[in-house]
Amino acid sequence: MFEQRERLNDRDLVEAVVCLANGRGGVLLVGVEDDGSITGALPRHEHGRTDPLRVQALIANSTQPPISTIVDVVELSTRAVLVVQVVDSPRVVGTTRGPYLRRAIAVLRSVAGEGPVSDTVRQFIERSIIAAFAERLPGPEPQLRAVLIGSQVAGLLLARYVVRLEPLASADRDRLAAIYGPTIERYAYGELPAQSEEGCA
Repeated sequence: MFEQRERLNDRDLVEAVVCLANGRGGVLLVGVEDDGSITGALPRHEHGRTDPLRVQALIANSTQPPISTIVDVVELSTRAVLVVQVVDSPRVVGTTRGPYLRRAIAVLRSVAGEGPVSDTVRQFIERSIIAAFAERLPGPEPQLRAVLIGSQVAGLLLARYVVRLEPLASADRDRLAAIYGPTIERYAYGELPAQSEEGCA
């Protein structure tokens, strides 16, 4: 993750960790680019240093349920790199500001730019959003609950970042979290109406 010009802020760091936890876990390297070039991680704390324990505490206190991480600062090619090891969470994880699925934005943008919503979008939503939630949701009907959550997340991403509908596109993140959070929480853990005996119309 790029840090050559300015320090990665706490919110972006936590959101990146949440994405890993909702995937299959992994290692976040702050200060190492996708092409392997080492740009270095800027100090996060006083006296020009980064305290790994404080980073761990920040992540745990900013996620729900709290994410346990292993954080270290290593030196590569004379540059400091922040290493955050993230385990695969057994439950769906969100930030304390609300659920978050960052990687969906770029995929939805690129596919939507080619024309109508296609099988590629459907497969992405099924595999990257719905499957990730279904594996971790407790209680009955996890697949239905995951699809309901996926419909909310995909709709929000399309409206806010692809179509850019106002005032949704410019709305404050905290306000959106307060609006969408209770609905997504109800889909995940609340009681769902029983299926009608007549089935689908």
